[in-house]
Amino acid sequence: MENLKEYWTEEFAPKTIDDMVLVSALKEKIKNQLGSKTKFYALYAGRAGIGKTTLANIVAKTLNASVLFIPCGVEGNVATAQGKIKTFCESLNIDGKPKLVILDELDSASGTQDNSMQKVLRNIITDSPDTMFIGTCNYPEKVIEPLQSRLGGVKKLEFSAKDLFGRLVYILNTKGIKYTNESLSAFVKNILKVYYPDIRKIILELQSCCSTGTLVVTTNASAADSSFIDELIQKCRTEKNVLELRRFYVSNKSRISDYLTLSSELFNRLLDVGLINDRDTILKMSNIIYQMNLVIDREVCFFSLITLLNKTFLS
Repeated sequence: MENLKEYWTEEFAPKTIDDMVLVSALKEKIKNQLGSKTKFYALYAGRAGIGKTTLANIVAKTLNASVLFIPCGVEGNVATAQGKIKTFCESLNIDGKPKLVILDELDSASGTQDNSMQKVLRNIITDSPDTMFIGTCNYPEKVIEPLQSRLGGVKKLEFSAKDLFGRLVYILNTKGIKYTNESLSAFVKNILKVYYPDIRKIILELQSCCSTGTLVVTTNASAADSSFIDELIQKCRTEKNVLELRRFYVSNKSRISDYLTLSSELFNRLLDVGLINDRDTILKMSNIIYQMNLVIDREVCFFSLITLLNKTFLS
């Protein structure tokens, strides 16, 4: 059986800080921290697919650290903090390597109850002078402030579309893909601008467009119908019966390829045109879209999003 081709997201995953697609100021700050040979704390924030976990792993490799990786979306509870994490921090450092705990998706760990994982972590970090900690999160506002402080504050991962474009051209040249200025422009318009800043999604789409050895971009089949988004917004602004709203988008299922993609584009459109600008609504919308990544039935979450918008417009 022929070996399956490797995903470009894996083949071209950054191996060093210089490989990361980041604004130069943040990249230099991280390199200076690593070069200082001092204890390293960080809380990396940004949208899914932007490279938070990749960066945390690069830091661990650069430090040649002994690593305990905690997927907080699965193990974000008090038992993990008092068991795995505390035991690791109290273990003897017999190989001379620095110890590092990576708290992946820390914003999904329990943080509201008095005995929550996040609150337990405060004392563990304070009482572990020979252990470093790095957290990653999509929504830093869901990480309690005392924990943010102990991790050195939020470092938001950012980059420009121009920075990413340079990386994409590098991938095309390395793989020997044929392309023209026209096909590059089509990719920027139909893929890069739609999914920015989700690097993972954009590179997966790039690989799909290059299956023949030539960059071919026809239409962005996975993007939502622009006119449908406009119609949906208008319905949300005027329809008083929320069930009629649901009937409207369900009857237009042929124009919806994916509820998560539609939600993301709807969110961006509303912000771009200024129809939604209050902080509470933006945070509520962000939370619903985040939950959409975690559930099987995304239509239910989408209905919640539409209900929120309808209530906001008509209140």
